[in-house]
Amino acid sequence: MLAIIRSVFPTRELGKAFGWYGAMAGVSTAAGPLLGGLLIAADPGGLDWRPIFLINVPVGVFTRSFWSSRWCPRCADAAATWTPSASR
Repeated sequence: MLAIIRSVFPTRELGKAFGWYGAMAGVSTAAGPLLGGLLIAADPGGLDWRPIFLINVPVGVFTRSFWSSRWCPRCADAAATWTPSASR
């Protein structure tokens, strides 16, 4: 992930990007077990512990839509011209 951040963001924005990455890593480290415990305690639909995996679906959809709307226009040219043979 850090290599992707380094290659996508311009040099002047790297500090902010790494700061956001560190903040989100800290929040997720604290919130993940708490959210998992709440889902297990709530036992939605009588599914026992299985809903802890279902939380990834809305998080992934949100992250993908946020990423696409925010940063993909910057790297669209590079992605359009990239080919596997060019990276070797």
